[in-house]
Amino acid sequence: MALQVSVVMPTHNRWAQLSRVLEGYREQTIGLDQFEVIVCDDASDDGTPDRVRAFAETAPYALRYLRQEKKGPAAARNMGIGAARAPLVALTDDDCVPDPHLLARHRASSRQGVATIGYIAWHPEVAVTPFMAFLAPGYRFNFAQITDPADATFRCFYTANVSAWRADLLAVGGFDEGFPAAAYEDIELGYRLHKAGVRLAYDREAIIYHLHEMRLEGMLRSQVVNGRSAAYAVTKHPALAVEAGVAGLRNPGVPRRFYGAALDYYFVAGLEQGLHGHFGDEWAEHLDELLSATPAYRESIERQFYDAETYALRLEERVAQLEAAHSGLAAHAGELDRALRRANPLKNQLRARAPKLARALLATLRRRAQRAG
Repeated sequence: MALQVSVVMPTHNRWAQLSRVLEGYREQTIGLDQFEVIVCDDASDDGTPDRVRAFAETAPYALRYLRQEKKGPAAARNMGIGAARAPLVALTDDDCVPDPHLLARHRASSRQGVATIGYIAWHPEVAVTPFMAFLAPGYRFNFAQITDPADATFRCFYTANVSAWRADLLAVGGFDEGFPAAAYEDIELGYRLHKAGVRLAYDREAIIYHLHEMRLEGMLRSQVVNGRSAAYAVTKHPALAVEAGVAGLRNPGVPRRFYGAALDYYFVAGLEQGLHGHFGDEWAEHLDELLSATPAYRESIERQFYDAETYALRLEERVAQLEAAHSGLAAHAGELDRALRRANPLKNQLRARAPKLARALLATLRRRAQRAG
């Protein structure tokens, strides 16, 4: 059977993760002769070339190795798209282990004129810290902003897990290799596909498992890179200014929120260290017992629940008021529309009679002038 999907993934010195990813493609539910995997090596020097070729000798699917001399992942992906032999290209990363149904889901969803955004979950073997739980799903992979899965926003075109027709990718020029760093080039490509009329669909069941730990320090450095790349995107597409957060440059609340959050975080960190030093590893249990025995704490919790319930009731009342107001406005709009429709015939009659009325008025004025003379 002819190839239906070409999987394109860049890599650089990450054989430990890449080998797990390549193993994952053995388990795909579509025929193993229906897809190929193209590893696009960005000048690895950790033995990746030989290891990929050795893996390819026993892989049950077509595995190809391409290499470039340190041009970045955008150029590596373009190299893979150019070499792809299937009409559908699935874009992913070298630390994204595929769900067995991944390619079947993408194949069912994508076609010419329709690209697909898949879901990104943490790999079960990764210990998800509170910070990582904040990042995804949420801050970094924010699928909640997709309100209509059949017409998803380009802001979620994360190339850890997307697919598009090869012809559509080539028609918009592929990835922009001019980005200053490996950041935001996927969102910018999604924007160009969207502007070219390619609809973006979201499939929550097309899943990859991210085999990658993330820490605050690294993400802070990454955010600076993301900001620089976003600035480049805005110079190309001024319409992206709002999407890229340019308004934050003029918002004094941004640094204030950061200062407040940072100070609160370090205070809580010190508090935890102090309690751990006093109670040991069971400090959390001791803290619960301590607080539960404090009447003021119980009253505070009860008050918070009461305030939350009261606020929820106020919201329900406000929603009901807004719905009633909306219904009233809709009724008034209907009345106004009907009045305008009734007025149109009268307006047309006045317009037709205007010349006759003007001549009659002019004759009246002349008669009055003659009598006055």
